[in-house]
Amino acid sequence: MSWLVSSGSNATSKVLTTKKSKWKKVRTVNTSSFGMATIAASAVSGKKVSCKITLGGKVVDKDTAKGRFGVASCSYDWGY
Repeated sequence: MSWLVSSGSNATSKVLTTKKSKWKKVRTVNTSSFGMATIAASAVSGKKVSCKITLGGKVVDKDTAKGRFGVASCSYDWGY
């Protein structure tokens, strides 16, 4: 899984690799200025993979993929 979060003039990105069958990554960002969040998660060995972005408890984007080369991608931008 990889993600990019940009808020104002700050940006962070990371690639996460795990062999766990179930895991969760939570990232909290300041949405008081403009910014964006993007997530891309790749399925391996035909497993299912999902991503979800929430804002104030409301789901603003979600995706699920499965299969050998499945990729779930989510994105959201604010303040533009």
